[in-house]
Amino acid sequence: FYAYAGPYGLNVPLRRGGTYWVTVTPDDPRRSEPMRIALKDRSHQIRAGEIDWRKIGVGFEVAE
Repeated sequence: FYAYAGPYGLNVPLRRGGTYWVTVTPDDPRRSEPMRIALKDRSHQIRAGEIDWRKIGVGFEVAE
């Protein structure tokens, strides 16, 4: 492991615990209540609004 990742590869799992992924469903009790409510209803049709570009300086434009 040290040959592959060096000191960083040893430091992360030993000192910071590493990272792992778990499967989470929309109604998982580990999620907060507001997040479960937001993910429950999928009946709304979502559409992006119009992009309104405006010039803020020479060579710079922004949009909302």
